Amino acid sequence: MSVLGGCSAAFVSNQGLIATNYHCIEGSYLQFNSNAETDLFETGFVARKKEC
Repeated sequence: MSVLGGCSAAFVSNQGLIATNYHCIEGSYLQFNSNAETDLFETGFVARKKEC
């Protein structure tokens, strides 16, 4: 588990899947890179490689 400025997140798979609350990622990469065609909050995000 990791603490993110008052929020928490936890790895839920050995592949790097993370679970957290919506309010913890508001204003994050996902919000700024979402648009009408691609809603990253809805579909999620997969890194190109594990090192990301």
